[in-house]
Amino acid sequence: MTERWPPEGYSTPTEYVSSDRWIVAIAVALVLPVILFTHTKISMGAVNLIGWNEKALTNIGIHSRPLLLLFAAFLASVCWILVSAVVIITLHESIHYTLATIFNNNPRFEFNWRLNVPNPSVVAYDQGINRRENVAMLIAPFSILSLLCGIGMTVTSGVVSGTFAVMFAVNAVPSCGDLYHAGRILKMPPGTLFAN
Repeated sequence: MTERWPPEGYSTPTEYVSSDRWIVAIAVALVLPVILFTHTKISMGAVNLIGWNEKALTNIGIHSRPLLLLFAAFLASVCWILVSAVVIITLHESIHYTLATIFNNNPRFEFNWRLNVPNPSVVAYDQGINRRENVAMLIAPFSILSLLCGIGMTVTSGVVSGTFAVMFAVNAVPSCGDLYHAGRILKMPPGTLFAN
């Protein structure tokens, strides 16, 4: 904190402490609706991907080795999910970063450890961040990417639709922390300012 914090007329700062229990509860609450919304598209995308993989392996003469086909199908599916996850996580964090930059809140990309898992994040290292800016930075990636992936799922088919479904799931459930913090910040009094 600098000597100018808190600004004149504001109370003594209090530390913001988050609750891992609530974050996990939100994640658990999101899992079933996300699975129900995406499972058909992910399954159909995986079936199409495995079909493409099998055709490619058959064309090079490996169709007579079922264990190799099974391993190749597994590997293709894992790579498909990992690449989709990396793309959506990059987009998610880029939206946080872009909004923090627009609000001139000095964003920095970093990894935080949450629930013993490395979590890529963007932190706005500034003082006097207002509630509106904070909430916008928190919910924008969830809102924008869920909408775009949901539309992509419904207007496409096969592997492309499945990819949008994987991205939807990977974006929605891990957004539990953003949703938790946005909810907490919305409950705070108008005029509350934040400093990281």
